[in-house]
Amino acid sequence: MKVFVGCASRNTDVEEYNDLAKKIANYIVKGNHSYVFGGCNNGLMGVIYKIVNSSDGSIIAEGVKAYEDEITSLIANSSNPNLKTNIHNTVNERTNAVFKNSDVIIFITGGIGSIYELMSAIETKRAGEHNNPIFIINVNGYYDNLIRMLEKTYKEGFASLSNKEVYNICYSFEELERKLNVIQSNLI
Repeated sequence: MKVFVGCASRNTDVEEYNDLAKKIANYIVKGNHSYVFGGCNNGLMGVIYKIVNSSDGSIIAEGVKAYEDEITSLIANSSNPNLKTNIHNTVNERTNAVFKNSDVIIFITGGIGSIYELMSAIETKRAGEHNNPIFIINVNGYYDNLIRMLEKTYKEGFASLSNKEVYNICYSFEELERKLNVIQSNLI
């Protein structure tokens, strides 16, 4: 399975977030999955990248010209023969490539870029541009306000309740893992 993880490119001292990133990385390695990501080796993104990279796991780094130095750094500092990098002209092009090159889309703690990707994943799935399962991992209540905003959107009639079927909210890695195992068994 090709697993995209949208997450922070900045470091955090919140251990719950770092632990979640490590668990997802180990899931990717243990299952011999591919890690698809935005091409940065810092923050939570870097936590996952370093674990998968050290295992010689398959990695697809989708970068953007504005941050090309990050992709250059990945290439220069990796001996992983399974690292594939792509540079896109715009963030929109990269985001579309990420969805195209993934089987599963996961969002953990992240900043503006991750929130943009999350909303893009939902909207492009609604529009039929992909059919990848989307998971929002709400550890430590990080996405509580976003979830409330979406609920208000449904309640006030600005979006159909059927849109809730486009994404899944999980509250722990274990819940995510159970759902990913079901998806994987259906792919086999």
